[in-house]
Amino acid sequence: MKVFFKLLSCWFSINLLLFTACGTSHERPKEKAQVMHVKPLSEPATDSLKNYLDEERARRKAQGKE
Repeated sequence: MKVFFKLLSCWFSINLLLFTACGTSHERPKEKAQVMHVKPLSEPATDSLKNYLDEERARRKAQGKE
């Protein structure tokens, strides 16, 4: 009978620890709304490079047709 009470007390103590440890994990902190910063489709440096490359293509195309 002593073994039964020892096992029962161990079982209760383990359950008590589990309930206290797991009880706090159910509370989730409220997440703040994340603001997404939208990046522009093209950056000024990319635009100037694109414009330069377009001009070079047009110039080479014009030279080839002459």
